[in-house]
Amino acid sequence: IELERQGFKLIGMKRINQIFSTSPSEYLNKVSKRGLSALRQIDDESFEVGIRNLENILSKFREDKTIKERFHLFVFKAKV
Repeated sequence: IELERQGFKLIGMKRINQIFSTSPSEYLNKVSKRGLSALRQIDDESFEVGIRNLENILSKFREDKTIKERFHLFVFKAKV
């Protein structure tokens, strides 16, 4: 692993589920502001098409639907 060659050792990994929004409308609002850095890379026209598609998908959910995101937390220790 490249990180080991750089002097780091993996000491733990955990999957985490966290609430991203408490409703589909809050989710759409957050995503549409492009707060996530990856969304800033999408050209405006494609982004707007994606937002409209997302809006259509989210309209099928109940408004009290909590939306969670899953990510992985990696813990490294510097080798001494």
